Amino acid sequence: MATSDSSLPLFDHTHDTATTALAVAAAAVTAFYAAWLTADLLPRTVVFGVVALTVGFLLYRRPDRRAVAASGLYAVAILLAATPIALNATVLATADMTGITDPWARILTVTDLKILLGFLVVAAVPAAIGYYLNNAASVRRRLSALRER
Repeated sequence: MATSDSSLPLFDHTHDTATTALAVAAAAVTAFYAAWLTADLLPRTVVFGVVALTVGFLLYRRPDRRAVAASGLYAVAILLAATPIALNATVLATADMTGITDPWARILTVTDLKILLGFLVVAAVPAAIGYYLNNAASVRRRLSALRER
């Protein structure tokens, strides 16, 4: 059964319960991860609220369930790619604390660059799945054209 929020023009889409639940779940997962990621710099509840409302609003505006899932996966991929940068931001923010003599020497090590590359590879997985969900018909068409050759 579909519902329509005609009293709120921002939410003019008609979604079934499963699509709405998917948008809420994806917004919650993204918000939990963003709150954990920025916990050293910002209050978790503020980050959770802002991210949950923003992502939930953007996901709910997507036209169908596949688009909601794909956009949710894109959001997770962006957070995964930003994880090493956000975790190193605390080192830069606390550079004047005792025991930290040169924060740039710690951030620009080969190990940190390898960690960044690893997170980018991991982030590519939900991004690729989201791309497939968003463009499944064209991907299948291209694959069948390659098989015919």
